[in-house]
Amino acid sequence: MAAAGFWTTATDLALLVLELQQEYKGLSSTIADSSLIHEMLRPRINATGLGVHLKGYKDVAAFWDSGNNAGYTGLLFGTLDGQGAIVLSNSDNGIWLAQDVVHSIADAYGWSAMRTEYLKPTSGAAYDQFVGNYTKDASTQAAIGKDAKGLFLQPPGSRSHLTLYALRDGSFLIKEKPEHFRLFFDKDAEGKVKGLQYFQYCGTAQGSMRKLD
Repeated sequence: MAAAGFWTTATDLALLVLELQQEYKGLSSTIADSSLIHEMLRPRINATGLGVHLKGYKDVAAFWDSGNNAGYTGLLFGTLDGQGAIVLSNSDNGIWLAQDVVHSIADAYGWSAMRTEYLKPTSGAAYDQFVGNYTKDASTQAAIGKDAKGLFLQPPGSRSHLTLYALRDGSFLIKEKPEHFRLFFDKDAEGKVKGLQYFQYCGTAQGSMRKLD
């Protein structure tokens, strides 16, 4: 049938997620074999796989998809280690509630994706040590600066200033890509900042840069 003709239940969608997780681990082949599921859950363009969206900055941590018909919305979410959630709602705006529900579940069960990140401003003097220019090679440079909001990242070849926020694990993120980008600063034995590492879109873009003196 055409759009809006397919109906299902949260239970059946959960069974689908469980089956994909089992096939990813090579424990089942009801829908497809493990190699095809690995292709499905491999990033193609940014954080998009084959038919699903992906979560993670260093590697793929989870997959998700959403959909809606008039008056109804649904969100499907699964981690690669075998957990997940399905949220269906009878509202055109239900996707916002669904995201909050999944965030709460992720917080409770400690999922590596969809957890609530508590962003810490970087305006204090302790963050001055990170300010400077960083280089990957002679033609690729990025800058870490500081303004009234705190640290910001100016990517190579860009005039954009992306405000950085600190996380509890010592890494940094930008609000524009909260689950798809992380920045880590490297220090030497004396505690002096010597460079940075970055990861983006499930590891499809990553690298390191040294700090210029």
